[in-house]
Amino acid sequence: MKKVAITIIVAVLALSGFGIYKLVTSLSRAGERGDAAVAGFHGDYNANRIAAIHSAAAPAFRTSVSMDQFTSLTSMLHEKLGEWKSGDRSGINLHSNNGDTRLELTYTSKFAKAEGTEEFVFDYNGDEPLLIGYNVKSPALIEKPAEAPSP
Repeated sequence: MKKVAITIIVAVLALSGFGIYKLVTSLSRAGERGDAAVAGFHGDYNANRIAAIHSAAAPAFRTSVSMDQFTSLTSMLHEKLGEWKSGDRSGINLHSNNGDTRLELTYTSKFAKAEGTEEFVFDYNGDEPLLIGYNVKSPALIEKPAEAPSP
């Protein structure tokens, strides 16, 4: 009986280890693909290829955020933050709910005029992540511009 219990425990541990290995491998692969998508986003953002970002995004993004709205947002970001210079991934989450998989990546980023936190949400149901959400947090976004002195 003791041998059976030990065999069962070893089998459970082996399966658990395999499950953890698969999870880590899957998360690592998703992170690499997400990082590549973010790099493409930043390249297009810096080159002001806003239509390229919008058209490559997931259909849910394109229907909820019009091209005009997205152009206004990125124009404001360029004005207040400037070009994206560098960033480090500070967070990753891979969620799956009823067959719908989302990849969330957070970056601590440096722009030409300020620093901020970028949050990307991707539809990760195919081979490549498709943008469905983008958020930037930075104190520079809420600062009022300096007023010109009165004559």
